[in-house]
Formats: sequence, C-alpha cells, structure tokens
Amino acid sequence: MLEDEIVGQEQLLSQLKRAIDQSRIPHAQLFIDNEGFGGFALALYQAILLLYNSQQLNASVKQGKKLAQLAKHPDLHYVFPTIIQEKNSADTIERLLPNWYSFVENNLYGLTVDWVEWLQSGNKKAQIRVKDIASMQHKMNLKSFMGGAKVCVVWGVECIGIEAANKFLKILEEPPKNTFFMLISKEAKLLPTLVSRCQTHSVPPLSDETLKDFIKRNRWEDSLLEKVGSLGGSLNKLYRMVEESNQNPFESLLVSLLRASFSAKNNKGVVLDLMTWVESMVALEKEKQKGFILYSINVIRDAFLLNYNLRELTSFQSQTDFNINKLAPFVHHLNIKKMVLLFEETHHYLERNASAKMVFTDLCLQLTRLIHIKKESDLENTKKLDE
Repeated sequence: MLEDEIVGQEQLLSQLKRAIDQSRIPHAQLFIDNEGFGGFALALYQAILLLYNSQQLNASVKQGKKLAQLAKHPDLHYVFPTIIQEKNSADTIERLLPNWYSFVENNLYGLTVDWVEWLQSGNKKAQIRVKDIASMQHKMNLKSFMGGAKVCVVWGVECIGIEAANKFLKILEEPPKNTFFMLISKEAKLLPTLVSRCQTHSVPPLSDETLKDFIKRNRWEDSLLEKVGSLGGSLNKLYRMVEESNQNPFESLLVSLLRASFSAKNNKGVVLDLMTWVESMVALEKEKQKGFILYSINVIRDAFLLNYNLRELTSFQSQTDFNINKLAPFVHHLNIKKMVLLFEETHHYLERNASAKMVFTDLCLQLTRLIHIKKESDLENTKKLDE
C-alpha cells in the first residue's frame, strides 16, 4: 500500500483519505512541516489519490510502484525554489524537473537545504519567484491532460518572495475549476491572507517509538536507537544521522577547532592554526557550514550534560575516537549559554549571507575566550562574560 511509505502520521493520513472518500477536498491545503516530519509525503499522497482511480492505484501497487514514481502524472505540477545563477538569471522549474523527480525519489522527507545541496549550488540562495507562479498559473488554466482533476504541489513555500506570494494569493482567491493546490512550508509565518485561503495541517513530530520501529524495519545499526531522543521527531534528521554515521567530517573539524582554541590563549603561534581552520570552513558550501554549526551545538550540549552527570540524556558517539569526556569539564554553567549563543549567532549570520571568513574568524576568537572560563570563576569573571 502507498501509505506504507509514510512513516507514522496515522491521524492525518486517515483525515486525508476520509476527505477523498467523501469528495470534500478543499481547493488549497497548507502542510506546516518544521523539520521533515512528513508534510511533503502526505501532500503527495493526497495528490496521487486525486489523480488516480482505485483501479489504477491497485495496479500500480501490484507493479511495485512507489509514490515518487506516481508523482510524474501529467496533471500533477510542481512549484519549488530555484537558484539565481550568474547575471541574475534563474533556473526554470521546467529545466530542473528531472533533478526534482530524482530528488523526490531519494528525499521524500527532504528539506529546502537538502534541495540546495542536491543541486550543488554552493552558497546560492533558493527562492520561489513571480515567474514561477506565472508559469504555474498558465499550466493550471490549461485543459486537464487526462480529463480529470489538476493538482499543483508547491513545496518550500517559506522561500516564496513577497511579490510571488501576492500573485499566488490571487490564484487561490479565484482557482481554475477542478484544480487543487498542496502547499508545504517549514513555517507558518507566511502572508496571513495566503494562509487564510488554505486548510492548514500542522504536521506533528514523529514519536520516538515510531522512529525506533523505522530503524528496526530498515535493519540499521542498533546504536541509532540510543540517539532517537535527540532527533526531535524528525525523519529527515534520522536520514542525515544514518548518512553521517558512515562518514562525519564535522567531528574532525570541531576537534581541530577545539584543540586550537585550547592552545591559542598561551601560544600566539596557534592563531595560525585557527586561521587555517577558518580557511577550511570557508571552502565548504554554505549548507555544510550551517550543518557544522548545528552539529557543534549538539556536541557542546552533550559535553555540558556529561559535566553534570546526565549521560542518559546525551547521544554523542564519536566516529574519530574523540573523547568527549575530556571536553566536558570545560563546558559548565558559567559558559554554556554564551557558547551556544555564539554558535547560534554564527548560524544566523551565515543565513543572512554574511562573510563566512569574518563569521568563522569571530567564532574562533570568541570560543577561545569562552572555553577558558573556569568553572570556579568568581562573580567578577561572570560579569565580564555577560558584558
């Protein structure tokens, strides 16, 4: 059955199927999916139910076809973020469709950051533009290829520009006959008028038990079961964890940063090592830079928990024989908040397209100061930290 591809989300699945059975499908639905909980899979599932009759679906299931294969229906259209290339020109959705189909087949729970990585677009920004909406409007106004409904899946709506959103709003206000729109967004902070035109589904995080069952079904390493609590119910994060368990470049980068930061205070020559580390970070694509920051925050938090004998709440497992217990004494109540904030601000600046070299240089210098704050520091040192 096609719904077997959707992990958990039984309540939403039942709701979507019931709407089909009762022929009470709203013309526009918005799936809010913060972290790869299954919003796209759910939207695609209902789109397929709208476009294929039961006889066609049963035949497809017998042939072993999956959601991604059925997603190539001629009356199923897509809008997704595209990349601005040189001379301010952007890839068109039509040109990227082969890439998109391949991405869907491999990343049913993917996020926009995964899409940018898939396109190997480096630090370029992805966005849904006016011309993408105009192209979609033209397609949805044409006669149905199969004589039935037409569906448009709009994925990555959080990347839509203001002008494009306003143009899209006009389409939702007066949709062509027998057309349906499935919107998927990472956040609900869209134009209120856009949201008001849609039936909204807030896709909840998956339970730890659901993720554990999924790990067992795929016969992945048992060690992953211990890390489920750190995933926040995200299947996307689980897939990333499986991928990183084979090779984790972030760990070696973090270890290099920590070692240089420890040594830099009393050895000015180590500053050269820090600058070398900065250059290695600048060479990475932006999404990998941001991924490193998020990874580092998790390691620092685990070190803090270990320092206060809360090992059962940690999930870190080294891939390079790094002993996190040696880091733990240096992460405590006097510097943990500032350290996490430092990495979070670094992530924020990278998202705002700040100079990666300046951002990572500042990270090195600030971390060197913070990591040398002693656990037994007096109030005077604490005040200096808060300045």
